Amino acid sequence: MVSVVITTHNRKDRLKKAIESVLNQSYQDFEIVVVDDASTDGTQDLIKEYEKKDDRIKGVFRKDNFGTHTRPKNDGTLAAKYNYVAYLDDDNAFRKDHLQALWNEMDKGGADVIYGDRMQIDESGKYPPMPMGKTEFSLYELSRRPFIDTSDVLCKKQAILDVGGWDESLAYYGDYNLWVRMAKAGKKFKRIPLIITDYYVHGKNNVNK
Repeated sequence: MVSVVITTHNRKDRLKKAIESVLNQSYQDFEIVVVDDASTDGTQDLIKEYEKKDDRIKGVFRKDNFGTHTRPKNDGTLAAKYNYVAYLDDDNAFRKDHLQALWNEMDKGGADVIYGDRMQIDESGKYPPMPMGKTEFSLYELSRRPFIDTSDVLCKKQAILDVGGWDESLAYYGDYNLWVRMAKAGKKFKRIPLIITDYYVHGKNNVNK
């Protein structure tokens, strides 16, 4: 039912944690599409190892590094075989009931995008974990500030395609741009007030999602 699209570049160790968090989901009706943006650190070998272990995992290997997440996310979206897409960045991890919670709400109908909350975790240990609660959806609030994160959503694939997918001309805030375009196109958003994702802060986080 759900295609989980993971985009990555030269983060082999972080990618492993992200993939394992999907494999350990309570909801198991998924495929994992891992899009590698021309890594040079052995990431592709890791993906191929996972492909051999689990036929729900498939790699998409880009020959040239695009440099931002937008084109790899478009590649992953187009490669997804299911009608529902969840995105996962390689420095995030799904909590055990992430997909189940999103699917339960999506299955009720009436929404094109379901999103949840996240926990920010400082890997240095300097700061305690911090819940990052979102807000209930409104187009007005979305026009003022980004509050829906890439790794916290389940979307209808067709709703993404209807607005042309991720804008590859953007170096920053590709996810924010996508949600705004979808909302303006009349796509329906719904929040579930649950912490479903762990976001690891490590000093080299991507800001161009």
